[in-house]
Amino acid sequence: MKKTVLYVLGGLLALGVLASMCDSGETSEGSTNDSIAKPASTSQKTWTVQTSTDEMRGTKDTFATLESDNEAEFEFPYAGGSTLKFTVRKTAKFGTGVLLSIHPGQFNSTGLEGSDYVTIKFDDGPLKKYHYNVSGSGDMDVIFLKKEQELISKLKTAKKIMVEATFFQEGVEQFTFTVDKPLEWDL
Repeated sequence: MKKTVLYVLGGLLALGVLASMCDSGETSEGSTNDSIAKPASTSQKTWTVQTSTDEMRGTKDTFATLESDNEAEFEFPYAGGSTLKFTVRKTAKFGTGVLLSIHPGQFNSTGLEGSDYVTIKFDDGPLKKYHYNVSGSGDMDVIFLKKEQELISKLKTAKKIMVEATFFQEGVEQFTFTVDKPLEWDL
């Protein structure tokens, strides 16, 4: 009798765990994720600018970052909501650059020079492809966009930015950035 009760309780517990692990979304294989509808947990609407000192070179490094308004819901092992982040940097070691980073997640790269790009829309302007390079360290959560000066010029005036990128085993996702105060970059 005690064994039967334990088996029943164990079975109910296992069913509860399985039910909580199941995704309540209605997606099927081959469908796209609708990540635009889910807002990110932060309400950041301005660029965050940080400076640090490169002790070796005796120079100041500047980083400006902006996090996406929305999150993408990727599958395991990146489940839990992934946000996209713009970073504009100026360092003595690497110069000026514009980066996109996804956390958690990975960008999808073909590895063929000139074939990897993201699509960006500034305010009500046209869609534009920006090619990128992957990190020299092989990390696929960060990409380095080309045409840095053109991008910085647009980031200095844009109030709304949309980015469409392809992610490893996830396909294409769109991220929105709404900016109350555009990037101030006078370096």
